[in-house]
Amino acid sequence: MQLLLKRRYRPVKALSSGGFSVIYQVDDQGFPKVLKVLNLTQFTTLQAQKKAVSLFEREARVLSELHRPGIPSMEPSAYFTIAPPNYKTPLHCLVMEKIEGVNLEEWLKQQDTPLAQPLALEWLKQLVLLLEEVHQHQFFHRDIKPSNIMRQPDGNLALIDFGTVLEVAHLELSPQTITPAGTVIISRGYAPPEQEKGHTVEQSDFFALGRTFVYLLTRQHPLTFYEPYTDEFRWRSSAPGISDEFAQFLDRLMAPFPSQRPRNTGEILSELARLEQIHNSHPGAHPLPPTPKIIAFPAPSGVTPTRPDFTLDRTLVGHQDGVWSVALSPRGHILVTGSWDNTIKVWNLATGQLLRTLMGHQEAVWSVAVTADGKTLASGSSDQQIKIWNLRTGQLIHTLTGHSNWVAAVDLSPNGKLIASGSSDKTIKVWSLKSGELIHTLQGHCYAVTCIAFTPDGKTLVSGSGDKTLKIWSLTTGECRATLTGHRASVTCLAISPDGKTGVSGDVKQTLCVWDLERRRLNYTLSGHSGTIWSVAIAPDGETFVSSSRDKTVKIWNLQTGELCGTLMGHRSAVNGVAIARSGKVLVSGSHDQTIKIWRLAHQPSNLAIGS
Repeated sequence: MQLLLKRRYRPVKALSSGGFSVIYQVDDQGFPKVLKVLNLTQFTTLQAQKKAVSLFEREARVLSELHRPGIPSMEPSAYFTIAPPNYKTPLHCLVMEKIEGVNLEEWLKQQDTPLAQPLALEWLKQLVLLLEEVHQHQFFHRDIKPSNIMRQPDGNLALIDFGTVLEVAHLELSPQTITPAGTVIISRGYAPPEQEKGHTVEQSDFFALGRTFVYLLTRQHPLTFYEPYTDEFRWRSSAPGISDEFAQFLDRLMAPFPSQRPRNTGEILSELARLEQIHNSHPGAHPLPPTPKIIAFPAPSGVTPTRPDFTLDRTLVGHQDGVWSVALSPRGHILVTGSWDNTIKVWNLATGQLLRTLMGHQEAVWSVAVTADGKTLASGSSDQQIKIWNLRTGQLIHTLTGHSNWVAAVDLSPNGKLIASGSSDKTIKVWSLKSGELIHTLQGHCYAVTCIAFTPDGKTLVSGSGDKTLKIWSLTTGECRATLTGHRASVTCLAISPDGKTGVSGDVKQTLCVWDLERRRLNYTLSGHSGTIWSVAIAPDGETFVSSSRDKTVKIWNLQTGELCGTLMGHRSAVNGVAIARSGKVLVSGSHDQTIKIWRLAHQPSNLAIGS
């Protein structure tokens, strides 16, 4: 079956089952994600079912509030219920980012030796930084152990499974195993004494962290070292390569009482810095590598940034589901929007009047584009089709088929002769706009193609993908001329400057990359959004660009310096699409809140955030 949940998530395969949830991999516009489905049939009482749903909802709330690489991201709207036929109760579902890699339990089994101290210090610092994010949001993970830590392909760690409280929800039915303070976690050997008695505090996660590193440093389960007659934990002799200072620190993390452990993550990080100094001061020691961070690279000097000040002019409503894509006619008087409600709407930009609604796609419309002469509109949809429309009359001209999965992106060449489409089937197709004939099928990406853009001269096409790369293609030969690397996560959006020299792309890890397309290299990266970046657009003068995000904002940046010039706020949900008029004086944003906002350039520049 071509099952599509919430008009968006297409199940690919089952990953695991057990406890009280079933895990699937799903495709979300070309991005691999994880779907957890709560199985209420295993609960025999209404009270137990309500408690399980409450815990499931809590996991969704936690993930939607945490925004840091290394923690699975989740959109607030990605928690939902469905009602299959013949089911008495609805199925509770949540969709989150799929963390690629191998968990540390499996990783250690693949190694010939235990973890060495230098890498242990580096990994411990990475995990404490992730815990710092969790604790700052007043949450505790409560089930840190090797199988809940992923080693990603780039070598960095990720913390997963924020819903393990659900796996022990059945224990709450027995008063002997639960106190009013909370839920018992049953990861024996990793859970601290107070947690086994039903109480959890901030330092409980530190205990589990220490026990995790005992496992990594010894290749033995922590319970192996517990002496019940003396209540002692003797592990040091099984890790002879560990310094006394590091062993003492781990023992402090695993102290029997929370008051004997570090007070907070800041105290742990300070102690780790001291241990790194001790390690690096030893003769012949190799300096520990720094923890990777996403930062803004130094921008060019001597450039005075402009500070455009946009104010909200009007809000358009009419779509029945999230607005994903927006496009403007060259003269800037016509606005086109594509939506998950399967429709395309055409608006008068000056008045906000809805001119017509185009219906023909059977599923969500992910991308729309308008030709340079303003006469023709192209649209791509998860129904695997590209449609060509007469923009002035709304008449359907062509329906192009050939992709075997969602069409996530479409773009039109500057001369109006070609249309390109990018798909979740990992390919790009180039067509004749006039005849609909297929000219090229471009293959090279190893995951879904999520965004494409023609260069201004029309000779080259640039594409972005879930494989974290950008590729530059020759439209003459169909060959890939270059592959650009620099993103650490799936690329979501792409824009090219009017002179064709600069490209901007965004990814699911809140990072913007600014590229020198002539030299085919990364200029600098920018961070500032707190959610997935869904769209970028470069102003016609090439001086500024805008980005929109799951964090409900639109940000305006100076393209030359990378300086943040302003933030537009007013949408109530993720901002999925942005476009800038040729005049540079009008900006349009479309959101999952089903609205389109039109922003106009004010007279007095400002760097203030703008509200609705």
